[in-house]
Amino acid sequence: MFEGQRFCRGCGRPTDELPGEHAPTQMMPPEPNAWGAQTSAKTAPAAQGETSPVYEPSYYQAQVPPMPPAAYVPPFVAPRSRSPIGWILAFVGVAVFAVIILAVMFVARQNRRFVADGGITPSAPTRQAGESAFDDSSADKVETSGGEVTRMKVFLLPPTAKISVKNQNGNITVTGWDQPQTEVREIRRGSTSDSVSSTFFKNEQGNLSVRAAGGRGVRYEIRIPHAFGRLDVETQNGGITLSDVTGGRINAQSHSGSLDLNNISGLSSAQTQNGKVNVVLVGGSKEDISLSCDNGSIALQIKAALDADLVASTTRGGILIDDSFGIPVERNIVGAKAEGKIGDGGPRLTIRTTNGNIKVTK
Repeated sequence: MFEGQRFCRGCGRPTDELPGEHAPTQMMPPEPNAWGAQTSAKTAPAAQGETSPVYEPSYYQAQVPPMPPAAYVPPFVAPRSRSPIGWILAFVGVAVFAVIILAVMFVARQNRRFVADGGITPSAPTRQAGESAFDDSSADKVETSGGEVTRMKVFLLPPTAKISVKNQNGNITVTGWDQPQTEVREIRRGSTSDSVSSTFFKNEQGNLSVRAAGGRGVRYEIRIPHAFGRLDVETQNGGITLSDVTGGRINAQSHSGSLDLNNISGLSSAQTQNGKVNVVLVGGSKEDISLSCDNGSIALQIKAALDADLVASTTRGGILIDDSFGIPVERNIVGAKAEGKIGDGGPRLTIRTTNGNIKVTK
């Protein structure tokens, strides 16, 4: 090699060009050896220059989250002044409602007075054959107290007498006592100057009947001796109460009212459509007994020895019988029934109600 000779950095050959002016000669591929293999010196990769920076594609753009929309604020509107028409209509509605309430109360009050007076305008009742008016002239005693008039009359009756009391609008109370006579009290609203009589009576062949007529509301309080033949008590709208009545056959019936029969014997029937039936027996009977009601419960207490065949049934209710009687109760999906002997058995004791319970105890 000659002194001062320049060599190319790319290919290593001598050159007269200044540094940086010589373009590197393209390298030839290495020659294979006799076996077709390349030498290791010639297979080394050529030195690489600085690589170019990597740029993102032009189509790529970073996603920026959208900004939330601003809340909408409605424009301010000044409140409108209220019209007085609404207040006027409200006051008118309240006034109309108050008038309706007062009218209903007035009608209800008139109806109560109407019913208290018997439900109809008093008119001259029709007297049946053999009857007498129960008024001031026929009464043994007349009393006025608290706007009510009480007329009392005493009847002498034989021990076999049949006594019948029928009312339309009012209660009937019958009590047994030790006196030999029968005392009848009629109590009604009004005055002694009222010319319309609401009660008739008939005492014929030792039998007494007392009957309300004319539609006036009255109530009766009657005392009878313990010895009598038959007692029939009936009212349309009112209750019936019997106490210590033990002399003969008893029939009590009310269309709308309760029956309360305490310490009685000789009961034949007790029937009501709307009301309860409570019976306390202190004596047996040689005839059938029937207790029934349509809407109400029946309670029977047997204090004395009684021989009867019990048949009890209720459509909508239950039956409870004292275990000492040994009578099973059959409970159905709807209602219940029970059949069995009380004592040694005997006359039929029928207890029936449609809507209510039945209870038999000692």
